[in-house]
Amino acid sequence: MMKGFIKKSLLFVAGLFLVDTLLYVLLLTACSYFYPNDYAQARLYPDSDMLILGTSHAGEGFDPAVIKKVMGQEAYNLGRARRNVEYGYYLSRYLVKQKRKVKTVVFGVNYHDFAEHTRPYMIFPFLEHDSERAHEAWELFRQRSLVPGRNFFLCDRYSADIRMVLSRSIAWLKNQKREAPFTFTNDRGFNASHGKIKDVGDSEHFATFAFKKESSKVEALKRTIKLWRNEGVKVYLIDPPEFIGTRMSRPEYDQFAKFMSDLAFECDATFKSFNLPHNPLMQKSELFKDGGWGHPNSHLNRQGAALFSEEFSLWLLDQE
Repeated sequence: MMKGFIKKSLLFVAGLFLVDTLLYVLLLTACSYFYPNDYAQARLYPDSDMLILGTSHAGEGFDPAVIKKVMGQEAYNLGRARRNVEYGYYLSRYLVKQKRKVKTVVFGVNYHDFAEHTRPYMIFPFLEHDSERAHEAWELFRQRSLVPGRNFFLCDRYSADIRMVLSRSIAWLKNQKREAPFTFTNDRGFNASHGKIKDVGDSEHFATFAFKKESSKVEALKRTIKLWRNEGVKVYLIDPPEFIGTRMSRPEYDQFAKFMSDLAFECDATFKSFNLPHNPLMQKSELFKDGGWGHPNSHLNRQGAALFSEEFSLWLLDQE
């Protein structure tokens, strides 16, 4: 009786695994077919002197209007939430092949960037060959984990991608267009909010987070820098300021900063951190939309981004 139970249990688990894998394959196929806003934005964005890439810290930290006012240069911000360094590589490769006229690339980097999950719906439209798709599919497949247990199932781990694909599929049924509609804003890609931190938390007792890096993410950033440097484009790796409580929850920040400095030196780029405790911007919670003591992330709001963008622009003028 026990053997029969074990056999049925194993068959049940094997069935779940098979269904999960099949749905994962269908998900990746759909990700290659339905294009997200990112693809349209990359295809249509106007040439600019400066291009800003990175995750939400870049997207909400660099204000192109302020950069133009201080430096007299046109800038465009393609930074978006969860667009990690692997996405940055495929996006950069696409832009380079489109012969975009860029003089300077600013890549917003953050303490958590090298452990940020890659999202299939973001990168698959930029993949060019079946071999690339197969490689990325395998890399994403093997990132499943038993800790926490829920990440073992691919459809759970990539549930956000499934929602996006369903959204794109519904849009396709309505207008028969593979590419999501995209409208340029007057802010040239800048998308910070006016929100402010409501509760900074307890400065005496707060969580801390280790610095983690995956080799695939490190290599992706190196390839990205090399792409632009081969085109004669200057590359700056910039860590924007975070609220002091969030910054202090990073006990291995010095390790991160040294790693970034060494990587920049190796790849003929420049790393600069504005995320150091002596920066007065970091002390003012009213300049941030979120963050706090022990909070893993902190983003500038529009007021904070304007002040930081001015500081960054003046620093960059000194470099040039």
